[in-house]
Amino acid sequence: MNDSFRALLIGVPGYRDDAIDDLPFVADDMAELADALSSAGYNVTVHDIEETDRDSIDTAIEAFFQDAAPGETLLVYLSGHGIHHNGTDYLVPKGALTRSHDFRSRCLSLDFSHFVERSRAGHVAVFVDACREGIVLKEMATVNAAGWSDMQVAQAGARHYCHVYACSPGERARYTTAGNSTFSIFSRALSTVVVNDAGPSTLSELKEQLQIAADALTAEHSCPRQQIRVRTETEIEDFVVFKRPDRTAPGTAGEHVWVTAARNHPAWKHAGDGPGAGAMREAVVAIVAQVASHADFDEARLVGDPWRPIDFAERMTGRVGWLLSKVLNSEKLALSPAEAALLVVVPFLYVSCTNRAAVEALGAEPENLGHVERPTPERASYEQFFTSWPRLVRRAERAAQSGGADRAAGIAWWLFRRWLARKPGGFQEQVLASLLDPVECLTENVPSNADHKLVTELFELDTLSTLLRSLQTSFDVTSIQPVRQLAGSTEAEQYIREQLLVVLLTVAHHLAIDPVMLSDVVVEHLGISYSVEMAEVHKTIQTARWDPRGRTRVLNAACRHPAVGLALRQQATSLDALFGAVDFQAGSEPQLTPLQDLPVHATADQVHAAGDAQGKPAYESTDLRFRLADDRIQELLMGEQLYGDPALAIRELYQNALDACRYRGARTDYLRLRHAHLAEWSGRITFTQGVNEHGRAYIECTDNGIGMGERELREVFSHAGMRFADLPEYLDEQAAWRAVGIQLHPNSRFGIGVLSYFMIADDVSVTTCRLDREGHPGRRLQVDIAGPGSLFYIRDLGRGHDAGTTVRLYLRTPDKAPSCTDLLRRLLWISEYSVTAEDAATRLVWEPNVLSPAAPLGDKDPHKENTDRASDVKVGATSSADVWWTSTTGGVLADGVWVGVPLFGAVVNLTGRHVPQLTVDRRRTLAYDADHVADLLHEEIAALRQAGTEVLDHEWLSELAYHQPALADAVAQAAVECQYTPWVVSECEMDITAAGCFQADASLVSGSPVLHYPNVQRVPEFVTDWRVLAWSAAGRFPGVTVIDPDAILLARPTDFGLLSQRSTRSNQRPDQWLNPSNPVPLGHVLQFANRAGRRPEVVVARLAEFGLRLSEGVVLPETINHD
Repeated sequence: MNDSFRALLIGVPGYRDDAIDDLPFVADDMAELADALSSAGYNVTVHDIEETDRDSIDTAIEAFFQDAAPGETLLVYLSGHGIHHNGTDYLVPKGALTRSHDFRSRCLSLDFSHFVERSRAGHVAVFVDACREGIVLKEMATVNAAGWSDMQVAQAGARHYCHVYACSPGERARYTTAGNSTFSIFSRALSTVVVNDAGPSTLSELKEQLQIAADALTAEHSCPRQQIRVRTETEIEDFVVFKRPDRTAPGTAGEHVWVTAARNHPAWKHAGDGPGAGAMREAVVAIVAQVASHADFDEARLVGDPWRPIDFAERMTGRVGWLLSKVLNSEKLALSPAEAALLVVVPFLYVSCTNRAAVEALGAEPENLGHVERPTPERASYEQFFTSWPRLVRRAERAAQSGGADRAAGIAWWLFRRWLARKPGGFQEQVLASLLDPVECLTENVPSNADHKLVTELFELDTLSTLLRSLQTSFDVTSIQPVRQLAGSTEAEQYIREQLLVVLLTVAHHLAIDPVMLSDVVVEHLGISYSVEMAEVHKTIQTARWDPRGRTRVLNAACRHPAVGLALRQQATSLDALFGAVDFQAGSEPQLTPLQDLPVHATADQVHAAGDAQGKPAYESTDLRFRLADDRIQELLMGEQLYGDPALAIRELYQNALDACRYRGARTDYLRLRHAHLAEWSGRITFTQGVNEHGRAYIECTDNGIGMGERELREVFSHAGMRFADLPEYLDEQAAWRAVGIQLHPNSRFGIGVLSYFMIADDVSVTTCRLDREGHPGRRLQVDIAGPGSLFYIRDLGRGHDAGTTVRLYLRTPDKAPSCTDLLRRLLWISEYSVTAEDAATRLVWEPNVLSPAAPLGDKDPHKENTDRASDVKVGATSSADVWWTSTTGGVLADGVWVGVPLFGAVVNLTGRHVPQLTVDRRRTLAYDADHVADLLHEEIAALRQAGTEVLDHEWLSELAYHQPALADAVAQAAVECQYTPWVVSECEMDITAAGCFQADASLVSGSPVLHYPNVQRVPEFVTDWRVLAWSAAGRFPGVTVIDPDAILLARPTDFGLLSQRSTRSNQRPDQWLNPSNPVPLGHVLQFANRAGRRPEVVVARLAEFGLRLSEGVVLPETINHD
């Protein structure tokens, strides 16, 4: 057998018969497959797609077999429509007509055995991608798809001869569309596995990996599953279809390098022959073998991703082995077989899960950093993430425009990987489940019941998810269960120390250096004139080593770019901090005691610039770059130059307390679903302004919310720019909550507001206690901070009795400090929880979900000090705690707080996903959902009719018509329908069903100027006649009877604006009436339509009811863009 490989690709993209659908994507499939086969060593011929009649295809195949060299491997690929008849499969050529009496005879038989027997070829593989939808065979029952791929493939001499079908009997060979590309599932799957250097070699391996690839594609694109079918009478295990590099490592011949590494891992030696050791080892080897085949396929799908973790599993596994064999004391460590199993399997699962997650999310279009119309939820989530990195998006766009497509793709893939890393833990568990067979498959060959129980319990626990999650988060063992028991009360009983495993795996992960987890400085140097080259990054990481220096490990790496050198130095700094934290924990946690033998420090002293052939460094070793002067930037962020208002500190105290209570509320609701007996909880926020026993003035905010632990203090409270919503714990919980309908929308927007505390204080004291995920209070901590640049002084006050936080700001200049009671009175209008604010002279209370009686309704700028509620203000509640009617100016609120948006007639509180977009200082609204506000108000119109609500009257509705015309008309219609009483106009009660609501009525009845429109004089006769008739029908003139009251046009609040106009553009309100003798100007129609939110034709129709017309020939637009 020689090493020559040839391929013939034949595709039929078009058909003459209208009853047979064209398949235009076939040409692209052929081109893609040709490239893949060429990369795998095949000499490829693509048959002319214009020559696809039956005879041309038959001749090409015959010549292909006749020209074969002795022992040559031949591959034929056929794509198009196919049929099955009487035990034989056929390819439909372009000229076949379904109306032919013998349609089968017009098609090409796929039985090539007679060609194969006369050929000198060695092995022959025929791939058939046919039997598609889109061919109408009408009454020809003998020609069908039910028997497709059942054709017998007889052995042709001593050679291997097989047919590989895209689907099995009764199935269809599917094709799908992604973006602007349509492709065959089978062809894409084959191209993917072929192009992978680590892909299949034998027909047996090909069948397995081709099925995995097809399954992934059908799942990704929501297509029915296709069962790949191989038809042959020869053995497929030694049928070599592709020549591959030797990946065999010492161990079982031909097994995947991952499997060999798992089988021979040093962890097994450390675990010894303890109970269940053999069963654990076999189970882990089976898992690794299973994910290895998936990993090779996923690697091929992600070949364009420069951040994929190349060789990372092998590297991390090696680091785990090094820790066990060279660093830690085996006797002190005393690994159980279950612990060894987890240490062995996690590195392989980590890489498999991260890559599989990327593959499953390819539909989000990783390299597309633009906006997609009508995006899928996944795409929308990705867009929301990458738009938060505008500088990188701009740089990618510039790189693509200047010909640097690979660098632009590098930026996009980094954003994509970071977006995936932020997905909640539930997503990771789903990915893990998709990779692993049911746990029962691991125990099929385990004879011992005890071993069976051990393996089942280990891999059914959420331990794998916990360990995998810990590798992508900061080090924190406090939230991890210290010890778990397995196979209790059996001879295989043993324990796993999760905290210890998390430490070992986290250290190994840092040592192995995951490229996507390097600092942002690497991606920030992509797409520029002196860009990082990702291939060099991988080379640097792969050749890096950690040299010993006493109990310190020194990173030694040759870098070709200063950004990579800086990133590796930061990696060493991170590892140094990890070693320090572990050393501290190991001294107090008994189960971590064996880890005291780990290094205590890490440095990057040997990270250096690589040299060229002449020994010249690739760059000057410098970290020179723009840096922020910490003290000056802190002064800016905490000063009035940026925010303009020191009262922001109090608003920030409230917003943080609100977030904390919401978080605890969501966690409590979730826990109550599992523990019905859980004690009731209601949020509470208290502000106090006073003087302590040492004479120091302070403002204090106390809440009984979620509280903070050391991790939250370290990663959120002390870290400007971070929000608790960025923490992995929150993301994990959010996924679990969402599954049961619990939602939490944090109001934090920027993560820097806590610095505003120092606008009014130099010293801050925090007392806090975290509520853990099981609902138990943790340690009570006191934190003293002497200034923004000072260290946190943390004291452990013992076990807490209830969760919550108290923040006390010691005021720098008490006489200039804002009053917390006055500020909250002016700005906090609706509180979600009970709130109290108290100082020496005043005590205010906010009941939950009630409009505050102290809210300064009627004032258009409550930010001003000493603003008060206007006199005689009337308020009406509705069925929603977020909507309140008021007789004067109210406002649109954000989470109950005034944000500078006046709104006549109502108070609307926007929360959750509808909360407005705010400026950094929270004083102004950049954008809000006005349509949602309008919807909320329309839904609560009925509340205006309730007994005791005194908001609705003629004056109020007339004013509302100026501010919100559409709403005013809707309110008036509802009032008419319910015959609302009393309806008083200028001290005269009338029947609203006859009078309606016309703004000028009060003026016309009393003779005073029209409300808000003093310049509107000399009301035209057609208006006065109309209004007198309406008043008469409404009972204004006792004893007067209207002959036909139903013929009187019912007035709407907007009719005044419809019938009057502005004489000049500078006028804000109408100052003259329309004249029935003159045509109505088109500009007036469009202006009114725009303001009232109506279509122009509706406005014209209403004008016609008053006898008013446009000029002849005026073209009316169908719609208008409302501004």
